[in-house]
Amino acid sequence: MVDTCAGKDIVIAIDPSYVPKSGKTTNGLGYFWSGRASKAKWGLEVSGIAAIDIDNHTAFYIEAVQTPSNLSTTTLLEHYTNVLVARKELNNTYKR
Repeated sequence: MVDTCAGKDIVIAIDPSYVPKSGKTTNGLGYFWSGRASKAKWGLEVSGIAAIDIDNHTAFYIEAVQTPSNLSTTTLLEHYTNVLVARKELNNTYKR
């Protein structure tokens, strides 16, 4: 869809968002940064990935990816980067 509807200049963006969630048994629960509260809060984090069409001033939503709460071997920035690199290798939508 991006290739057929977007202009020639696109960038890929990722936007992590905090999702409040109570309970103890939901997979991925942990403390994540909430920009609205300006602090880490208990819940989930989901990262929205979009192709931003510079020419037409719009964006195409591609995918949402849940952030794991137990990132013991990587930082959050490395996790976000790995998510984008893995999707780039799997999907030609990211290429022009």
